[in-house]
Amino acid sequence: MLHWPAEHPACTDPALAQWRPGADELCPDGSTVVEVLRHLPGRRVATLIRTRERLIVLKLFASPRGRGNHRRLCTLASTTAAPRLPTPIAASRDGHSTTLTFQPGTPMPQLPDDDFVAGSADAGDALRQLHASGAILDRAWTVHDELRQLAETAGTTTRQTIDRVIMSCRLGPSDQLVPSHRDYYAAQIVRRHDCTRLIDLDDAAMAPPALDVANFVAHLDKDQVDGSRRASIVAAARRAFLDAYGRQPDDLRSWHRLSLARLVALAETRHHDPGAVHRLTDLLEHT
Repeated sequence: MLHWPAEHPACTDPALAQWRPGADELCPDGSTVVEVLRHLPGRRVATLIRTRERLIVLKLFASPRGRGNHRRLCTLASTTAAPRLPTPIAASRDGHSTTLTFQPGTPMPQLPDDDFVAGSADAGDALRQLHASGAILDRAWTVHDELRQLAETAGTTTRQTIDRVIMSCRLGPSDQLVPSHRDYYAAQIVRRHDCTRLIDLDDAAMAPPALDVANFVAHLDKDQVDGSRRASIVAAARRAFLDAYGRQPDDLRSWHRLSLARLVALAETRHHDPGAVHRLTDLLEHT
């Protein structure tokens, strides 16, 4: 059984603690907790685990989505995109936990400007490989799903803006769905020895190509209005990313507005940042 520090979310988060035995079954004897990588209260926690042989990532979910996530990673592991992705190891019998290989490297947001631009080019190439991998994932995400989720994400302050974006959306059903990350931006990418690898494919599904492309570009815009990156660096990173990805989807502008709208809503309901709401709303209105 894995020794959990008393302050670990697997012990303190009631939505997760009840499923801890399933996580224990995935960890070899002698495994130890290194650190919490990410915790979304009431939803999931990702933990870096050291076994006797290597470092692995253990994910514990409040819902039994771990089984499906593991299955989709197994599908992607047999494609040409596999070198860019974590390798699935196992899923617990209750479906609430999975283990996968750890992707070492520096998260893209921590890179200096020149490396960030180079990383953006590699991120475009990695996304092209994922979209062209030929994988057929067992769930789909359409524009209707995106609009429904966007409506559910909006809060009191952002409701009017989000409703206006949804009403103005002219996207119809996509003729093409590709294997997609669905949460693709710099924080989901690590760089090591000039090689880019993707992490956190929990939302992966068959989706319109423009969804991932627009999400990456929208987060670059956010970096600029937040002051995280200079305008010249953001512009260079955008060009590098889009050039490396290749032919831009015809509906990219519409998906870009949806991605910005989602960032507006999350600034209110998840991050509770009125300043970001104002900056991102202003950006959205001029896009």
